[in-house]
Amino acid sequence: MQIKKAFTLFELLIVIFILSLVYFLGFGTIDFKPHKKAVSILDLKSTIADRLNKQQAKLICIDKCQSCFIQYDIFQEPQETSFHIKLSPNLTSYTLTDNDRLEPIEYDRFKDKKICLMIDFYPNGSSTPIVIENDKDFFFLPSLLRESKQVKTLEEAQELWLKYSYHLQNTGDFY
Repeated sequence: MQIKKAFTLFELLIVIFILSLVYFLGFGTIDFKPHKKAVSILDLKSTIADRLNKQQAKLICIDKCQSCFIQYDIFQEPQETSFHIKLSPNLTSYTLTDNDRLEPIEYDRFKDKKICLMIDFYPNGSSTPIVIENDKDFFFLPSLLRESKQVKTLEEAQELWLKYSYHLQNTGDFY
């Protein structure tokens, strides 16, 4: 006569309980949800350009710059970004006028909220040039092939913009 050896139901329940307890103690505090990574203004252009893969797109930030969206096509609904941009609710965007002065930009509305920042990105890697004032810090985001820079004053940002514009206009002088 042979005796079959096996686990009893009670022993299996104890093993399942112990494994569950170890799992919840070890992994219970880990959050598996993807977090929105914060992106600084200086890294904004490179971060978005990396994600666009030579596509044209528009970055739109609303709700006192706490929510940002990317619109890939004018016929598509903008999608919320998978990252968070460190922007102040008191952000001011500036553009260069025809008389070479920086003036604040007044944007329209999106989703019935005021737009605080809007930047166009193009397939060649360029973007809309813009100066951003974020908590008394000034940032110049040039249009083409240059890194964003933090400057001390609005006047310094204006000089940098004019300098880069001059270099772009006169690139053919050397050929």
